Amino acid sequence: MRLPRFLLLCLPILATAATAAHLNTAAAKPAGFPEGVAQQVKWLEATLDDEDAAANQHAFPEGELFTWEFYSLALFNLAEETHAPEDVERAIKVARAVLPKMDAMLTHVPFSRMKARRLRGGICWFSGQNLVRARLVALAGERATAKEVQRFHDDSALLFGEFSRSKTAVLEAHPGQSWPVDSLFGFESLQLHDRLFGTAWFRAFDTWVAAMESTKDKATGLHVSFLHLDGRVRDVPRGCALSWSLAVLPRLHPRIAAEQWAAYKKSFFGCTAGVCLVREYPPGVDRAGDVDSGPVVNGYGMSATAFALAAARANGDRETAAALERLGESFGSPVVTAAGKRYLNGTVPMFDVLSLWVRTVRMTAPP
Repeated sequence: MRLPRFLLLCLPILATAATAAHLNTAAAKPAGFPEGVAQQVKWLEATLDDEDAAANQHAFPEGELFTWEFYSLALFNLAEETHAPEDVERAIKVARAVLPKMDAMLTHVPFSRMKARRLRGGICWFSGQNLVRARLVALAGERATAKEVQRFHDDSALLFGEFSRSKTAVLEAHPGQSWPVDSLFGFESLQLHDRLFGTAWFRAFDTWVAAMESTKDKATGLHVSFLHLDGRVRDVPRGCALSWSLAVLPRLHPRIAAEQWAAYKKSFFGCTAGVCLVREYPPGVDRAGDVDSGPVVNGYGMSATAFALAAARANGDRETAAALERLGESFGSPVVTAAGKRYLNGTVPMFDVLSLWVRTVRMTAPP
């Protein structure tokens, strides 16, 4: 991953937790979400367009994919929480517009390098589009078209087959590169397929679990961030990967998620005076920051800290989520007008997209 990806994934999320005390206008507060979410949606709905996504594509290769993928997933989060007709209709409408855009990305680098593979585009692209499709079919219910349902069947069957053929169920995102976190959205889509249609494809997740549990870091008990395709460990646990993984894992395997979250907090978190920071590398591993982690200061990484808010919400850790929001409040500079709420005055749309996603990850009950 390259530097622009870090900038787009990390800095805005730290700025997303500004509270109502910093808002210039009152906002409706959907149940379970921080203040200002409705205004964030208002801004993005009015301003986000293909030109913004293309600009993100120029910034880093997955920029266009992440723009539409995380925007759709955030709107599904909102609709599934509120059940408000306007939220449901918005999520369905946006997903139906976004999925053809995601298909077109197969002609773009880096996904074009994997276009001829059985799992076209690689696991990062394939997982993302299949989860958006899964949640569209689930939310639309009887209004889902036959074409939408059939594509979901076909792609889920293909995904299950590729997971089943793999020794680790950690599949390639790009040639020769396989990050375990990239598979998780794919497993979530198979889990939803099983619930909707009675298949048993989520069982492929057992292979991923076995691979990750057998290669856990001995010192911390945490899942590693990078595996070779044959299952050999390629890197240590890293905060940038763990924070993202732990925003998804509670929906897939609550027990292991709870164990990993506890181990993560023990080894990687530093909390003082109600504010938390998250390490990028395990204690005793002294590395400089890179394009994934962003700046690492005294061992604490910006990417790890940023995505930890979504992980804390997913794991039902209200105290830690509140501490991370307070940190975001310290760094945040939101602007709220009649047009909605945005960050950095809306000049970098990916900031607003990812801040909306991280704030709408469901706050679960504590395990």
